[in-house]
Amino acid sequence: MKEKIIVAYVGLDKRYWQNVQEEFELIYGEAHEFEFVHLVMKAEEHILKYYRVIRDRKVQILFLDFNTYEQQVLKLAKTIRRDSFFSYMTVIGLFSFQQAKSPILKDSFLAGIMINHIKLNDVYDSVFDAYTLLNFENHIRPPFFLARFKGQIFQVKETVRVNYLSTTEMGIETNHPLERAHVVSVGNNLDPEIVPSQQFMVKSVQSHGHYYNYLNCAVLDFLFVDQLGGGSKKDAMALAEMKDKEETRAAQVIKAKEDFRLWLKTKEKDSVIKSLRLLVIDRNLNLLSQADDWIGNLPYSFRAHGHIMDVEDELNRFRPSIITVQYFEKVAEVMAEPTVEEKKVVSAKPDDKMKIKLQPEVYNDEKFIESLVAAAKKIPQYKPIIVVFGYSKKGSGSLQKQLGYEKIMVNAMDFELDALMSMGSLFENKNKFFNPMTITNKVFIEKNDDLSIATINYNIEVVAMSESVIYFSSAQTIAAYSVFELENPAKLHITVVPMSNSESQLYPKAYKGLIHAFDKEQKDKLRKFIISEGKK
Repeated sequence: MKEKIIVAYVGLDKRYWQNVQEEFELIYGEAHEFEFVHLVMKAEEHILKYYRVIRDRKVQILFLDFNTYEQQVLKLAKTIRRDSFFSYMTVIGLFSFQQAKSPILKDSFLAGIMINHIKLNDVYDSVFDAYTLLNFENHIRPPFFLARFKGQIFQVKETVRVNYLSTTEMGIETNHPLERAHVVSVGNNLDPEIVPSQQFMVKSVQSHGHYYNYLNCAVLDFLFVDQLGGGSKKDAMALAEMKDKEETRAAQVIKAKEDFRLWLKTKEKDSVIKSLRLLVIDRNLNLLSQADDWIGNLPYSFRAHGHIMDVEDELNRFRPSIITVQYFEKVAEVMAEPTVEEKKVVSAKPDDKMKIKLQPEVYNDEKFIESLVAAAKKIPQYKPIIVVFGYSKKGSGSLQKQLGYEKIMVNAMDFELDALMSMGSLFENKNKFFNPMTITNKVFIEKNDDLSIATINYNIEVVAMSESVIYFSSAQTIAAYSVFELENPAKLHITVVPMSNSESQLYPKAYKGLIHAFDKEQKDKLRKFIISEGKK
């Protein structure tokens, strides 16, 4: 029996979608049965319609076409990529040639889409990447020349987010575990006339306190002026020259610190801290339909999930003050006696080699609520308020006693945003003295401000490379599904993915990346580079 894969496309480009379907059948049709779902985007439709269809159809591969209604598609992308309910699903962004040079491509990466493609006549890369993300164990080598390299160093950059600035610090989120006391170069949008250096000392790294979907939070100390390189000469003249340089640098640091302090004062009026974090868990995400505006524009920091797959990880990283759960339990179904043909299908065993990610059956029921409370209890000095909506089996006192947790309440009515906002207001008024702005003098950067975007550069050593795949080593630990941007030999992006067992044997101690987000011109440049390197 062939294992089924459900592939969906949200967009209006029928020709491209038809080509994608044909390519799936051509490459993977012998191993899989495909079900294709076309969701036609309409301006008047709320994104919840598409969210719920994608959920109910148990889509495993989703193509989001940004070419029409790009802002509506971007909101759908944010909703899906930030909802751990869809962690099993592969999402591919599609863009026109014109969009490749517009801000929407960058916005899609910031929304959490790991693979983006510029729509070309050849859809092979889009299909290959989608399937590889879904099933990395099924290693099919792309039909392109694979060049081997020795000692070829590329510089790649990771986009990180800046949460706040203070007179001495920058708070960022990154996927990579920066090492404390190490100096890192962080490309940023600060005026170089005010802050001449992009060098920072890593002050601390932690795995909680997030506003964005990154693995780590880091606090970086400004160096303000580049450090001086140590000279090899130790004679009196060299030492005197070094002392002069150190005195000059010290004076420059004092000036830069004062210039930055004065500039930062001008930004204080724009500083908006969403100090209250709210986590909403609701299979139908009614939060989105009840909000007059996009939830990112609400006065509190919201996370919305249909379900949480890893409760401990989510609570540890986000640390919400208030958690709401819309109760949802499995409804017993009366099943008809299966037919003879249905019994044959059930008894058939799929190929064990096919390890396709499937949407699990999950419920926001009593068992889930127990896991939520248990996870909160594990975090020291953390006691969030938990409100269960749509639950009438027990009263608050009874549930508190059962779970041994005094900060859980129940409400027989279904989720209401107004009720949650009122709770948020009461919580803030009660905890005014915890306002981080008054304690830390931090200037928090709004997510749409250019200052919220920064980059960190890394060197990688290329082992092998084709038009579609790159194998490389790195002195830094690279997190799976990290996205890097490459400028040379062509402008493109690389997404790090797990290797199959056979690839791990071929390239031990290496990483694998899928190459994407390039137009025809950049792909031609990459092809010429690979061919020329392969002839050496």
